[in-house]
Amino acid sequence: MLSRSLSPSTSLIKTLPTVVHPPSTVTSSSPPPLKTTDANSNGASSSSSPTVKPTRTEDNIRDEARRHRSTSANPFSARYVPFNAPPGSTESYSLDDIVYRSESGGLLDVRHDLDALRNFDGAYWRNLFDSRVGRTKWPYGSGVWSKKEWVLPEIDDDDIVSAFEGNSNLFWAERFGKTFLGMNDLWVKHCGISHTGSFKDLGMTVLVSQVNRLRKMNKPVVGVGCASTGDTSAALSAYCASAGIPSIVILPANKISMAQLVQPIANGAFVLSIDTDFDGCMKLIREITSELPIYLANSLNSLRLEGQKTAAIEILQQFNWQVPDWVIVPGGNLGNIYAFYKGFKMCQDLGLVDRIPRLVCAQAANANPLYLHYKSGWKEFKPVKANATFASAIQIGDPVSIDRAVYALRNCDGIVEEATEEELMDAMAQADSTGMFVCPHTGVALTALFKLRSQGVIAPTDRTVVVSTAHGLKFTQAKIDYHSKAIPDMACRFSNPPVEVKADFGAVMDVLKVYLGSEELRENIQYIYNFSFFSDETESYFTYSLYNHANVSGQIKQFTWLNNNNQWNLFWSQLRQQCQVHAYCGSFATISHSLLPVPSRV
Repeated sequence: MLSRSLSPSTSLIKTLPTVVHPPSTVTSSSPPPLKTTDANSNGASSSSSPTVKPTRTEDNIRDEARRHRSTSANPFSARYVPFNAPPGSTESYSLDDIVYRSESGGLLDVRHDLDALRNFDGAYWRNLFDSRVGRTKWPYGSGVWSKKEWVLPEIDDDDIVSAFEGNSNLFWAERFGKTFLGMNDLWVKHCGISHTGSFKDLGMTVLVSQVNRLRKMNKPVVGVGCASTGDTSAALSAYCASAGIPSIVILPANKISMAQLVQPIANGAFVLSIDTDFDGCMKLIREITSELPIYLANSLNSLRLEGQKTAAIEILQQFNWQVPDWVIVPGGNLGNIYAFYKGFKMCQDLGLVDRIPRLVCAQAANANPLYLHYKSGWKEFKPVKANATFASAIQIGDPVSIDRAVYALRNCDGIVEEATEEELMDAMAQADSTGMFVCPHTGVALTALFKLRSQGVIAPTDRTVVVSTAHGLKFTQAKIDYHSKAIPDMACRFSNPPVEVKADFGAVMDVLKVYLGSEELRENIQYIYNFSFFSDETESYFTYSLYNHANVSGQIKQFTWLNNNNQWNLFWSQLRQQCQVHAYCGSFATISHSLLPVPSRV
């Protein structure tokens, strides 16, 4: 079955399009390939437009991109080099080479020609990136490909496989920050609001686009494969399906959520469920890709990090190019913490910003090799046996990108924290109670924030960004178990189970009265008390004080002057709705409690 799935298909092999390679030298006068005076072209050159425009039925955004393809030489380029190579190293590879390790067996990195990029100042890059946000011009509507010159500068637009990923919400966690942390500038970068529900889309669009290019070049790539704890397989299968490229997924049996498992199945991937953990799956996929013409899609492949780094650039854009003080990232295989560092560092090196934030990598205590390495003072790294965790996507004991993560954290004065299962689930529930719906991995990052705030490391006024890596809808069973208090040895302090009530008005009213009189609710609402009422033929007066259950001394005197009966009737109608008044008896109201709950403004 596997051999049939992997049989080459000539129908999938296309002719390589003409690729314009960058010149060997770049001068300051060389124009960037996408610069234009037409704001609506989003990088298109008007000189290449045909004289006869196709009819609307023949037109689409790819066709438009082809028509407006720049005829200028591309001054930008990138190559694979050994990660953290010593000065003077000459080892490098084309991005069109199928290579995952250096000659010494170490990691590779994608190195851009920064000298060529520096021919355009920081203001130019800021304006260019900002001009592409929210567009549908192919491929710049994507948050990744809007930074194409910094990602895969030499790829033809027609080879790009994109779902317009990125541009994810930067959410001001106002209530969560104030209520639980005493912070007024806390933000959550919701990378899970994406095509397949996780940040992995940012990297997979780059990797699958490059595979699409390689296949058009008749390179020996029949399919793409990955080991996964869930999110990587979802992203890979979706992007491969979009491009018509076979995908092969190896998953650890019974260790990912059904929502994660169903995604690659639905997108037509060839799924292998293996009786091992992620580290075992990773070992297998490395061996398989060394023997078969299957392109490796795991973060050992540094192409993915080029897409993931754009989330850091987006954060700067969303803050109008102001640098936050802290960015907290959940860490498992540890490529993402390096990707964020790389994105921020490129912006600093190319003059878009003058500093980078401090990074925090947050790990689950059940899979915490980086945390232990950090606490030992960065002495010899030792893999661990990862135990089960609700943050299943980071249940990794031998991370591939350990060297990348250590490099990033040491160069930004970074910190590593950990979260127990109870801590991460409580943090997730607290965030959800303020209007979010986050994944357990975000709970890990929020726990790190709780700890650093309590230690005084992060100040209440520090601008802090927590990276949410996946959508909470992928982890509904974990939330159900928490709120049902069905997790052994866990108090589930912030659970909110449904209350079962028979279909009877009186029974429902009794339950609601208990709820409305609860200490938790009363501490957050105000009441009318000490009221007086006077009315004559022309005017009505209503005076009252507001009483907060948690602070009697904080009474505020209110006075309402009503000039006519119509105003009084309107006021009283609104008061009845807002204060739960049950009847009006001529002189005043019959009420259910001696204190009437009202909003802070009547």
